[in-house]
Amino acid sequence: MRLIYLFVFLFSTLFFSQTKEALETYLLNDKNAFVGKINNGAPILVNITEVDVKAFPNEIKVKGKSDVEGTVCEFTGTLTLEPNSQMGNSKMSTLFYKFDFQEQKLHEHTGIFTGSLAMKVLTDNLALVVFEGNWESYSKKMRFPVYFDNNELLKTKLLELSK
Repeated sequence: MRLIYLFVFLFSTLFFSQTKEALETYLLNDKNAFVGKINNGAPILVNITEVDVKAFPNEIKVKGKSDVEGTVCEFTGTLTLEPNSQMGNSKMSTLFYKFDFQEQKLHEHTGIFTGSLAMKVLTDNLALVVFEGNWESYSKKMRFPVYFDNNELLKTKLLELSK
């Protein structure tokens, strides 16, 4: 009986450590920025530079930079796992997180990104990652819809796989 418990413990530890590493890979996005739009027009680049998965899977801490038309701001943030996420089979699973990224308060055009992240796992090192939500200035005078994803990287990787 003890052998069974040991096996289950080792298997779950191995599964979650691989999942942590994969999730970190997906969020770091091969050091490429996630590309999208803010206020349905202005281009936005969001680059996640650090990922802390110590509290995985429930919470993930991130650091990065946002760039809207040349205005670059560093941010820190949290991804919180949604209760309905599918984590069973690591391949082809879908994870849903709430995100909250707080930019440094350097000037009037800084604020907080909030919303939902959907991650569709395709392979061990490839996932479609989509962020959708809002950006609101700290002064509460500006609030814009925001959307960014890794679609460009995904297209490149899928082309490489098809060769």
